[in-house]
Amino acid sequence: MISLHRRLLLTAAVVLTAVFVLMAGVLNYAFDRAVRAHTYAELDDRIGGLARGLHSGADGGLFLLRLPHDPRFDVIAGGLYWQIGTADRVVLRSGSLGALDLAWPDIWPQVGGKRVAVMAGPRDQELLAVERAVPVETPSGPSEARIMVAIDDAELVEARQGFLAAIVPSLAGILILLVAGLWGFLRFGLAPLNQLQGAIADVRAGTRPTISGEFPREVQPLVDEANALIAARAKDLVQARARAGDLAHAIKTPLAVIDVHVRRLRSEGQLDIADPIALELSHMDGVVRRELARARANIHAASRQGRTEVGPILKRTCTALSKVGRGRELSFNIDCDRSIAVLMDETDLLEITGNLVENAAKWAQSAIRVSARRGDDGSARLEVTDDGPGLSPQDIMAVQARGVRLDQTVHGTGLGLGIVRDLCDLYGAELLLDRAPAGGLRAVVAFPAERVA
Repeated sequence: MISLHRRLLLTAAVVLTAVFVLMAGVLNYAFDRAVRAHTYAELDDRIGGLARGLHSGADGGLFLLRLPHDPRFDVIAGGLYWQIGTADRVVLRSGSLGALDLAWPDIWPQVGGKRVAVMAGPRDQELLAVERAVPVETPSGPSEARIMVAIDDAELVEARQGFLAAIVPSLAGILILLVAGLWGFLRFGLAPLNQLQGAIADVRAGTRPTISGEFPREVQPLVDEANALIAARAKDLVQARARAGDLAHAIKTPLAVIDVHVRRLRSEGQLDIADPIALELSHMDGVVRRELARARANIHAASRQGRTEVGPILKRTCTALSKVGRGRELSFNIDCDRSIAVLMDETDLLEITGNLVENAAKWAQSAIRVSARRGDDGSARLEVTDDGPGLSPQDIMAVQARGVRLDQTVHGTGLGLGIVRDLCDLYGAELLLDRAPAGGLRAVVAFPAERVA
């Protein structure tokens, strides 16, 4: 997801780029109008020069006492042209026209009091032309002559291109400076929000209990409300933990009373009554234990305050199990990266390792191997492997169902793996079961990088 800082910067960059492109177009249009106006004025001045040198002979014919000095008037298709005529007839023309006459347009638009036109010229040139009627004294009396001066528009195109070549780098430089300044402004202006985001992330990861730090007064009310919400939630979690404890004591007491009666029935020899009750009692105890563990884990996972080192927990679990039951007959091999810690309550991690190692101890022949390793992507893997008979792929699928026990002769409720799976789900981890290389069962708890400290 794109950050607010980048979103604002990207939006501003797009808007500024569009504005500068529009500005370049407007400036180019204004420059073009200014150049055209200047060109029309210059062409009109040339008409004035031609008019001052225009005279009529004794026969009424027109001639020029002096020709314009611009060499472009003398080069064929040189880009600058003039012609003089009466009505629709051309009498005099510049050498640059050769034998070609420019057409006298029927309609002359007025630009600044001058009649102008765009027309075709020699060699497919596009000409800007100005025409004016000037008075001429002839032997028969006052008359009127038409004078047209035209210039190749390619010269104006070159001027426009030169103008764009000059302003585009300047505008681009200004745009870069503005975007850089905006980047600095947003980085400084949004720094408190970035700080707040980091503080909230720390609270979520459990590295700090509340949001702390120096914030602007515009942001401080948000910080205060967030801290109040965190405090209220922490209070609710404490109450939920207390209710879970009360529920545990309330349920365990009746179960203990029932267990006493079961023992009395057995002592009286009423095994046909005692054994079914004992079986159901064991099942009920496992269910209660699982649900209480799940409720406690919900509280711990929601608070996210725990950071637990894996190595001491593995050693503690294996040491405890090696002193009781079948654990006294097994060897425990612990291979753990000491730097691994997970964001999980210590009690819940003990619940996971205890269930997995206890399950391995039920089936192992002689040895149990426990390891914890960090992945290249920052994740971590906790593995418990035994050298027992292992399970087929079909049995692995079946044993992951809640309360399923493949061998009823082995003591237990069949809820251990269900508790482990529930705890893994609450903390974003994953429980994987497969056959170990030596043939036994391998149980893997995969912790994502965000749950590894």
